[in-house]
Amino acid sequence: MKPRSKKVPGSIEELPAIYQHVKKLPPDATLLKLPLARHPSEHGLETEARYLYHTVFHWHRIANGYSGFSPYAYSDLKRVVAESEPHTLLAALKTFGIQYVLAHEAELYESEKKKLQKLEGNGLITLAQENGNQLYRVALPAKASDIPLPAVERLAFYESKMSSNHVTLSLHYRLAANQCELTTPWARRIECDVAWYPKIPETQTIGTRPDALEEKNEPVFISNGIYRNSKLLTKTSNVVELDLSAPPHGEYWVVVQHHSDMGTLKRSGICHIYENGFVTFTPIVTDKIHGG
Repeated sequence: MKPRSKKVPGSIEELPAIYQHVKKLPPDATLLKLPLARHPSEHGLETEARYLYHTVFHWHRIANGYSGFSPYAYSDLKRVVAESEPHTLLAALKTFGIQYVLAHEAELYESEKKKLQKLEGNGLITLAQENGNQLYRVALPAKASDIPLPAVERLAFYESKMSSNHVTLSLHYRLAANQCELTTPWARRIECDVAWYPKIPETQTIGTRPDALEEKNEPVFISNGIYRNSKLLTKTSNVVELDLSAPPHGEYWVVVQHHSDMGTLKRSGICHIYENGFVTFTPIVTDKIHGG
């Protein structure tokens, strides 16, 4: 492969004129530059590399970048920019703590331009325009990380893609249209404990509190899972999956404790792990939230 060379600016005067306005932003400003990289190839990531290099001329934090690993939340943000309604994009900017947006309009898709135009004066405030480049301020304040995550609407168990001795716990969160919520391993962490009990005859569960059933029975297996990536939850992408160790094949009554900053939510049901690895789950009880 023939190596490529590219001339890069040596001073802010060689950058587009809009960067003179970027340099004057508050020292703690957080900036998103658009467009984001279109694809993970060398040519695609050249956009992000250029954005990273340009920070030496203004030294503001940016939400852009690239490395050998891309957080799920960054891919989620790219999807929201490309596919979602304008106010979902605005909610995503707020959730990420992005205060300013720099749009290189000549490089944007027409749909992206229209999305930003609809938000002008309606969530995005134009600070400067220079030769087709726009600098916006996000009107909404950044979202505080101590706001609780949305409630778990439902959960399910599926076959694991990792190992035949594991299962996948799928958590579906309840979000409204245009709502975005960010979870990371260090803030708003998602963790679940799963207790596996021998299947209890239905006649013993009718009219019996789940806590009472737990007191009378001992789990045969306990799993724990922590979501160690980042995720931008939206109405159309509201699922977080945890890979958990599992007991041998058989039918079990499972009790799932979902821990978050809201407290602990208990859900239970019957999980059947078949010899061929197939997994089914039938929810039977929804418990109340216990303060954490």
